Amino acid sequence: MLEQAEYPYIEGSHGIPFFKMAKGSAYIETAQGRMLNYTLEPDTVYVWDPDLNVANSLMANVNEGVLTLSLHPTPDDMHETPRHPDLFAGKFIDFVLGHFNKNHVAIESHLSDWHSGRNLQEFGDLWVQGADLGYAANQTWIGKKIISKGFSPATDSDVAMKKGSVYAVFKKDTEFATIER
Repeated sequence: MLEQAEYPYIEGSHGIPFFKMAKGSAYIETAQGRMLNYTLEPDTVYVWDPDLNVANSLMANVNEGVLTLSLHPTPDDMHETPRHPDLFAGKFIDFVLGHFNKNHVAIESHLSDWHSGRNLQEFGDLWVQGADLGYAANQTWIGKKIISKGFSPATDSDVAMKKGSVYAVFKKDTEFATIER
């Protein structure tokens, strides 16, 4: 079983009781009584609502030291519709980093890939205004969040644009405290 850690859970209101999850795949009842599917392994946490027409899900996985995230707390990528009442992307990141640490899963970097949505929009808005690739990646929602968790800011060489998508690597840096921001 897991600790609740930073993830919100208020009975009858909102949130997911992660502390009730056991290893493997099953269903978990949220604070509002929704049944969510989940998969819980030392290197993977995945929670999704199977009842919605559009997938609402939060997923984190570490493979060969690379953290990938797929965060969809709203039915649309631009967050213009109400978010799922039990899915909190920022708190999920806090939670899974703690989960991976407790399970001794080493993370060396985070690979962000944006094919649509808010992060791609934020990146594109800055890039068309003349911002460097690294700066634009660091100013996205995920860039700011992951940097605040001890990952190094992306440099221009850490960012690639291919066929309308953006890929950015944020490295785990032991000398993070000395980097000027």
